[in-house]
Amino acid sequence: MKKILTFIMIGLSFFLMACSEQGTEDTSLQETIEYLDYDQFYTYQLFTLEDQLYYNDDVFYIYYYQEGCSACEYIKQDVLGLILLLETDTLLLFDAYNNPRAGIAIEDSFGVSSTPTLVKVSGNNFETKFTSISSILTELSKLD
Repeated sequence: MKKILTFIMIGLSFFLMACSEQGTEDTSLQETIEYLDYDQFYTYQLFTLEDQLYYNDDVFYIYYYQEGCSACEYIKQDVLGLILLLETDTLLLFDAYNNPRAGIAIEDSFGVSSTPTLVKVSGNNFETKFTSISSILTELSKLD
């Protein structure tokens, strides 16, 4: 009986040591991406219709979102994580909830009436609008 208990203790110790080694991987980037919030991307935020039309790039994208939008929350980490990885393309953010006046102007100009919406702006003109989660994520996957 003593041998069986010793064998069980050794096996359990080996199992616990193996599990603890798996947890030592560097997950800092993953943890950072999991907790991204719009407030961390203030420099990517647009506040007026003029900001949206006359940004300094020939081609750029604007992602319209609002807090409390379940679809926006669903893709939030993908969108914000992508901003950190972009090297060439520009992705900007617009909070439709906290900018209601600009939101009315946007709806009139771009036809953006719901969130999430991704708009491609080219040459200071509205070019394309993406409104479903799948179309937004597909378009974002093409950015560099």
